[in-house]
Amino acid sequence: MRIALLLFFLGFSITGWTQSVKGVVTDASGNPLAFASVYWVDKSAGVQTDTNGFFSLAADFSGQKLLVVRYLGFENDTIPANPGDRLSVAMTPVTILEVQVKGERNDSYIDGLEAAKVEVITTGELRKAACCDLAGCFNTTGTVQPTTTNVLTNAKELRILGLAGVYNQILFDGLPLLRGLHYTYGVSAIPGPLVGNIYVSKGSNSVLQGFSSISGQINVLPKNPSETDALLLNAYVNSFGESQYNAVIAHPIGERQEWHNLLSVHMVQPAADRDKDEDTFLDLPKLQRYHIFDKLTYRDPASWGWFSEIGVGFLWEERVGGQVGYDPARDAGSSDSYGQQVRMVQPTVYQKSGYRFSDDRAITIQTALSAQDQDAWYGETRYLAQQWIGYANLQLEQNWGNHALKTGLSYRYYDLIEHISFSNNPLNKSFAGRYQQREHIPGVFAENTFRWWDDRITWIVGMRYDWHDQYGGQFAPRSLLKLDFSSTTSLRATAGYGWRTVNIFPENNNLLFTQRDVQFLEPLRPEQSLTLGLNLMQRIIHDKVSGYVSADVFQTRFNNQVFPDYHTDPMQALIYNFSGISLSRGMQVDVNTTWADVLTVKSTYSFLDVYQEREKGREYLPFVPRHKVLTSVSYQPASERWQFDVNHHWYGEQVVPPLTALAADVSAPDAPQSFSTWNLQFTYSWNKWEVYGGVENLFDFRQERPFVSWEDPFSPYFDITSAWGPTRGRELYLGIRFVIPEWGKSDS
Repeated sequence: MRIALLLFFLGFSITGWTQSVKGVVTDASGNPLAFASVYWVDKSAGVQTDTNGFFSLAADFSGQKLLVVRYLGFENDTIPANPGDRLSVAMTPVTILEVQVKGERNDSYIDGLEAAKVEVITTGELRKAACCDLAGCFNTTGTVQPTTTNVLTNAKELRILGLAGVYNQILFDGLPLLRGLHYTYGVSAIPGPLVGNIYVSKGSNSVLQGFSSISGQINVLPKNPSETDALLLNAYVNSFGESQYNAVIAHPIGERQEWHNLLSVHMVQPAADRDKDEDTFLDLPKLQRYHIFDKLTYRDPASWGWFSEIGVGFLWEERVGGQVGYDPARDAGSSDSYGQQVRMVQPTVYQKSGYRFSDDRAITIQTALSAQDQDAWYGETRYLAQQWIGYANLQLEQNWGNHALKTGLSYRYYDLIEHISFSNNPLNKSFAGRYQQREHIPGVFAENTFRWWDDRITWIVGMRYDWHDQYGGQFAPRSLLKLDFSSTTSLRATAGYGWRTVNIFPENNNLLFTQRDVQFLEPLRPEQSLTLGLNLMQRIIHDKVSGYVSADVFQTRFNNQVFPDYHTDPMQALIYNFSGISLSRGMQVDVNTTWADVLTVKSTYSFLDVYQEREKGREYLPFVPRHKVLTSVSYQPASERWQFDVNHHWYGEQVVPPLTALAADVSAPDAPQSFSTWNLQFTYSWNKWEVYGGVENLFDFRQERPFVSWEDPFSPYFDITSAWGPTRGRELYLGIRFVIPEWGKSDS
């Protein structure tokens, strides 16, 4: 290295003086640092070092100027330089002090910098419950309500503001890929151990990711390959006999470690047969899943120069639910035994690449392709579907003054083909056939972030214009405003227009197994809505207590909505455009406190009023409790060897869809009532090992025999859509984790 430096400076002495500053950037040991950023303090010019750490920067001025040298993992260096100088810059590594900030324990918190209220759920929060998949990652947050949409296959959706999960835009790694067939089971197909952070926001959001965010947005980020543990192994089993196994491996690539890779492998094996209430139906479906995901990253997007991410995933899954003894190979489509089975294959590939010219300017292109092939039986109904989703987004980022502008182009492609048939059709259902929905949606967007009054006012104004090949141009303006009255008190206001096209059968899965006939009364138009929201937040900062108190009010009003009408005819589900009054109004109060750095207490109260005004009066959205309270307590002593977590959910009364016409001798399920559930977990850690065990629904509350005419599932009265509470009862579980934080490092 010394010889290289000698030749470098000798070369300067031969070539003589030029109007530039040249030099070499190394670490403290003299090793060259490639692709370090070197620029003048006024950012008039900048370059990167080459593979040997050398740089040459134009210096078209006289006198002296400050030069800034930046490199990820090292402290920034600012040095004076004159034209013609030859510099040798030795960078100092960043000193990371092992200080744990536990004001909010970094487990869940509100991002105070965002104009919208964004709740961040970290891996620390996710470990307070089993969190086997994404749908189980919200046991300790009141903003998102996981709701079961099909008891027999355990399909779930994530609701925000009381609206169906389709109105909540779910992103994976910032990409809008969960739609259509993905929606039905997609929130259960993302393994919990793969999840790094989850960002949850209510109401209208940024226009950068699209136009379909109506009730809120959930952005699920997988673990960062350059920041997560080198190895995580996880095994889990519950009292039903279902077991899960996970491995997450992360490692750098190459000597300079600019490339990093993460590999996740996830497997689920089915539970044993269980029918506690003796209604002949399994309490838990038999689930078998294999999921593999790999993510490769090149450099940090915040550093100057090229950066890239590539993600590849593959999912194979089968769910079988129904009567005890149902055999898919023997009974599918027959009237000998009732069952539902879903088999799906889902490949996904995406990339995000760009170039950062400076701290103020960058360009990024995102592309993604996802497919799904699904083969399902719902009793005597056969459902075959294939889906393709394509996405491309080109974005330019430009800071100006204290403000920031992001603008770009996008393109979405969607193709869904569905085949519905009946092996036996005694009720003469008429909706068998082939359905296809194909969409091309190019768009343009711009969003500017204004910051005034020493950043105490932040205002984001965004606008999208998208052209749907069938419905024409669609505008989606958004506004997000944050005002900081002080360092601890802030007010946020949001307003935004959203729209989306509907996918009737994937989004209303119960239509495939109801005894009702499905009637389409008119061509369907896009759903459109306006969402308004206010949030007031007060942070708590004291010696022994820290946290925050937050209060939200939101309203969503639809200009057009498509929702199956179960009320007009007891034997039909009518599908049409509803342009009358359809409202979702809600209020939520959150209190999140940490006491003496060892005890965290959170409580959330939410009130939801979600209904449509029809000729016969208000019709409330089913399975939405008007009142709900969540209380969560977590205790971890200073030694951090063990942790105890408990959360209590109380649900107020809710409505269920009206039943089909019943005969006199057919009994209906119990009417909905208020109920509560308790969940407990204990975790013990030592060295690289961690054992956790717990119980969900501690006091075994369950809705007994929730199905209508369960004795005869092929009768005209059979109905499984009236499950308003837990149907599985108490669940015990035990798990073990093995973690290596960094390759080649031993425990301290």
